Amino acid sequence: MWGSNLRSLVLAAAAAGLCGLFSAGASATTVTFDAPTTGIYTESGYTFAGAVSANTFDQFQPQPFHTLSIFGPMMFSLGGLVAFNLDSLDFADIANSGNVVSFQIQASRIDGVPVLNSVITTDAAAGLQTLNLGLTNLSNVWLQPIGPGATFLIDNVKVSAVATTPIPGALPLLLSALAGLGGLHWRRARAEKRLAAPATA
Repeated sequence: MWGSNLRSLVLAAAAAGLCGLFSAGASATTVTFDAPTTGIYTESGYTFAGAVSANTFDQFQPQPFHTLSIFGPMMFSLGGLVAFNLDSLDFADIANSGNVVSFQIQASRIDGVPVLNSVITTDAAAGLQTLNLGLTNLSNVWLQPIGPGATFLIDNVKVSAVATTPIPGALPLLLSALAGLGGLHWRRARAEKRLAAPATA
């Protein structure tokens, strides 16, 4: 009975150690560009750098407040070496008036593998449109307008940071559980050997 309970505890510890090594959670946020800036914009740890300008005023009558205008190459990331997920973003032509404009979007995973290279074109209706992406474990995303003088805006960038449990924090638990399993195996083998030994007179 005691051995069975100990075995259950050791197995539970091993499972917890494995979960600690490989578990990941995500901290979701929506970047809304609430502060005016030019060149580099940072919000909730995400940095948008390049040919950008965050607007908190109604530059064009139909344009919504708090948007990021993009008039050249732009990249955004979360601290460079921190993986993040990109769920979606809203976009429109610069005047948000229904003018048709195209832009290129590229994304790379944290391991350097490209996962997206597409050209997106706005429709001929005024108002923000949503681009659903569902990309995971990214290191960076590039956006660039296509064509001379092309400019567009983005808003409501829905992202989440991937927070993986550090290996050093979970490794001792896993190692102690594996040592416990080894000890149980040794005890069982020793007991079986004792039972199998012939009785002495």
